[in-house]
Amino acid sequence: MNVDAIILAAGMSKRMKEWKITLEFKGKRMIDIVIEKFKEVCERIIVVGGYRFDELKNILKDRDVIIVYNENYKGSMFTSVKKGAEFVEGERFFITPSDTPFFKRETILKMLCSDSDIIVPYYDGKGGHPVLFKGYLKDEILKEDEESNLKMILNKKGFERMDVDDEGILIDIDTMEDYERYKRIYR
Repeated sequence: MNVDAIILAAGMSKRMKEWKITLEFKGKRMIDIVIEKFKEVCERIIVVGGYRFDELKNILKDRDVIIVYNENYKGSMFTSVKKGAEFVEGERFFITPSDTPFFKRETILKMLCSDSDIIVPYYDGKGGHPVLFKGYLKDEILKEDEESNLKMILNKKGFERMDVDDEGILIDIDTMEDYERYKRIYR
C-alpha cells in the first residue's frame, strides 16, 4: 500500500526550555523515534519544519525523509498540516505532531486495516495521534482556510473512531515536566 506520513516539526517549543525534537528517550531523539515508527509502513515521510529549519535539516540529513519549510510556522499548526499535504502522493497518509513519540507501531498497522476515509485512534474514550486520511482528502485540507484546524475537518467530514490499546496516542510532550515524567516512565 502506498502510504505517506506527515510529521509536524515546525513549532518553536515555547513552553519548553529546550527544542522539543532534540529531546531524547532511551538515547534517541524524539523526532527520530516518530520517524522510525512510520519507516516500515510508509513510502514517504514528510517532515514539516519552520523554527530552526537549518538545524532540523542537519539533524535529519541522514534520514530518508522529505523535509519541507513552512514559512508560516509562527501561525497555527494547521499551516504546517497544509504545507505537508502539498507533498502527499500516497493513497493514504498519517498526520502527527513530532512530540508524540509513544504511540505503538501496532496501532498504525491496525489503523491501516480499516478502509475508512479518516481514522482517529481512541484510548479510554479520548482521541489521539496519529490520524489516518485517504489520499484524496489532501485536496480538502489544501482548500481549508489557514485558520482552520484538523478538528474542524474531522467534524465536517466525519471519521471512524478506532479503539486501540495504546495510551501512547494521548501523550505529547509540551513542557519540561512532561518530558521528565515520561522519561522516568519510559526508561
